[in-house]
Amino acid sequence: MKLTKSFEQGVCIMAIIATQEENVPVSSRTLQARVGSSMTYMQKLLRKLVVAGLIKSAPGANGGFVLARSITNI
Repeated sequence: MKLTKSFEQGVCIMAIIATQEENVPVSSRTLQARVGSSMTYMQKLLRKLVVAGLIKSAPGANGGFVLARSITNI
């Protein structure tokens, strides 16, 4: 089975968010820099993860993305 690039990057995004302090949002710019994709592509991936219920967005000046539920339940 061959994994797609978007699947691999989605898993990387989830791993980055999961290894941060709990309930401390990770900005899309930070994720984009660490994964190494364009900002437009990163936003599409993040949207897919939000719609899937894996992550949720935290609005505001210190906003970003956090896991929608415990990593053990994902």
